[in-house]
Amino acid sequence: MDIPVNVAGVKIMDMAYLTGIDVTYDLLLSRRWMEPVGAEENFQCCHFTIDGPGGEKLVVPPTKKDMFADHSWTQEELDEQIAEEEIEEVEEELDERVIDIPSGQQGNE
Repeated sequence: MDIPVNVAGVKIMDMAYLTGIDVTYDLLLSRRWMEPVGAEENFQCCHFTIDGPGGEKLVVPPTKKDMFADHSWTQEELDEQIAEEEIEEVEEELDERVIDIPSGQQGNE
């Protein structure tokens, strides 16, 4: 699904994927986003430079590392979260289904 993405005031439509797990990122951007905004990654300084709305170069800093201090999950915790969400999804699907049994067939299984 394409959604509007605004990074440092530069707005484009880009594809978004839902991960279904609790992650620390607001949004993961791909090469599909990089090309139209003229993104250049500086590995030494850990930031991107993108073309601003007026053609100026804008520096986009990385997500702060301390943001991850409270978020460290084991693979087991991630698997458990995914399983819980899948169970909730199945329960919702079952709640939405209505089984219509003709009155003459009830109890004749």
